Amino acid sequence: MVFLALQQSGGMGSSWWQTIGGLLVVFGLLMLSLKLLGKFNRNRTRGNAALLAVWPLGPKREIQVLKLLDTVHYIYRHEGGLVELEQQPLAQYQAALREAAATDAGQGMAPVS
Repeated sequence: MVFLALQQSGGMGSSWWQTIGGLLVVFGLLMLSLKLLGKFNRNRTRGNAALLAVWPLGPKREIQVLKLLDTVHYIYRHEGGLVELEQQPLAQYQAALREAAATDAGQGMAPVS
């Protein structure tokens, strides 16, 4: 009974202040947690995963070359799914890139007849 009497005598002004105060506390905690998560994410090592290349094959179809740690994955991506085509070590992929660049540089730009 005493609780009901106190609740009725509080008036409308105190409930609005409590609502605004509660929202400020919730937003403050949210901002604090976002800052802490940002610091945690910055401290993690970078460069473990990357998208190396995308080769479009048509509408909603492509081949993606992904680097995960020291492995390169060739992924065929289409409308509803993903299919892994091949895996190879990162060193082998980089050697193939250097070889392709050397071959392209050696041929030059020859005119087409």
